Amino acid sequence: MRAKVVSFHRYLGLILAAFLICSGLTGSVIAFKDQIEIWLNPELFIIDEIGKASLPASELVAKLEASDPHILVNYLPITSEAEHALIAYIEPKINPATNRPYELDYDEVFFNPATGDVTGRRMWGECCFESQNIIPFIYKLHNRLLMEKPWGSRILGIVGLLWILMSVMGIYLTFPRGGKFFNVWKKSWLVQWRHPWRIKFLQLHKSIGLWCWVFMLCAAVSGVSMNLSSEVFDPVVTSLSPYTDKVKADESDLTFQAVDYSAALMAARKYAENNNLPAIPKKISYSSSNNSYRVSLGCDCDTGLGPNTIYVGAGSGRVLGVDNPSAGSAGDFLAALRLPLHSGEVAGPMGSFLVSLTGLMTALLAIFGVSLWIRRRVLT
Repeated sequence: MRAKVVSFHRYLGLILAAFLICSGLTGSVIAFKDQIEIWLNPELFIIDEIGKASLPASELVAKLEASDPHILVNYLPITSEAEHALIAYIEPKINPATNRPYELDYDEVFFNPATGDVTGRRMWGECCFESQNIIPFIYKLHNRLLMEKPWGSRILGIVGLLWILMSVMGIYLTFPRGGKFFNVWKKSWLVQWRHPWRIKFLQLHKSIGLWCWVFMLCAAVSGVSMNLSSEVFDPVVTSLSPYTDKVKADESDLTFQAVDYSAALMAARKYAENNNLPAIPKKISYSSSNNSYRVSLGCDCDTGLGPNTIYVGAGSGRVLGVDNPSAGSAGDFLAALRLPLHSGEVAGPMGSFLVSLTGLMTALLAIFGVSLWIRRRVLT
């Protein structure tokens, strides 16, 4: 039995090694994507107005849209004081002459929140030879292997399922076959540096797997839950705890953007204050298809499941619903936990550090495993 598990673990590891190395290294980078982006692109992010008050949201949107008459801002991060330039997402307006969207070569705009000045533009996910494209390229590689949706995500979801299976087999193989269990098993957690490299590689493979097992399993399970959401996660979770009904925020039958960004923010903050919810604005987005705003309001902290989302009609200015990740059913809670757990945001900066370290250890685990197999093949 044990010999069959060893063989299956070995060859499954060889099949998954390239995926695990890629996912581990890219994940370790994007755990600190915001900080690395600023470091790589100071000309886009560094501003002179540090500490100055940010302009109102509607004024910022007006300035950004005035910079190019063919764009519509659909996402705006919110800050009370300027620290560095921020990134807004845009979409093309409809060309009245052709009744089709204008063609644009960018979908993100870097802007100074204190002045509304545009500091740069880029197309998210473009390859990768300019510094401003490095992090989006790495993120796209990590998220879907540079493939079109949903194929890259599905492949990674299947890899994640096999990784979970391999992790269970891996910890089983560290269990001792005789003697006092814990006295013998504790040796698997250690590396005896006096041994030759052939033995040290095996010990490193075992000890990394054991010390990081829980973190790697969390990464694998949360990755599967997002990449195979409708195929695996949703059916399993809803069989145990159904989701609550989603907010239906649609005012497409009313005047488009009769309510501007600032008014939507004010309506959301007033609702949050009246209902004892966190009321610090984090971001606001606009859906042209539903003619509604999504306003994310949170607290002055870096931990948890993320901000509450308040939906405001862009035609009426009324609050249409609230999405509170800490309320609702157990299924809602698990669904909201997926991304914060996978990214480490659930535990703030320490969580990001652990995710980055886990990514590096995952890559090392795969490298040591492949090295053991290569050495075994050479010796035989």
